Amino acid sequence: ARLALFHAGEPAGPRLGENIDADQRRREALERACAEHLERTSLAPARIAAISRVIAEGSTGWLLADLVAGSDIDLVVLGSHGRSGLARALLGSTAEHLMQTLDCDTLVVRPPV
Repeated sequence: ARLALFHAGEPAGPRLGENIDADQRRREALERACAEHLERTSLAPARIAAISRVIAEGSTGWLLADLVAGSDIDLVVLGSHGRSGLARALLGSTAEHLMQTLDCDTLVVRPPV
């Protein structure tokens, strides 16, 4: 089985006073964060090295749906912020939307309480 770590976020774009390299530095920071996340797992170093990393800018829902549609993916594991009530009504639930739209099995993992 192959494993990929997918991270998407809305593009920030250069901020006032930043140079053009700011987007590249943010992307490198995301790549470091992914590497640090994987290092905190109990996976063997050889297994971690085999994990592909997909970092994209844009809407998580659309990007992940496109990735799943264009790949041979059997399972997507999603993290959830665990919002409820008014916050969920106002912000929506990317995880819930993806569970309904992805053409593969989907597992949602909530943060510890």
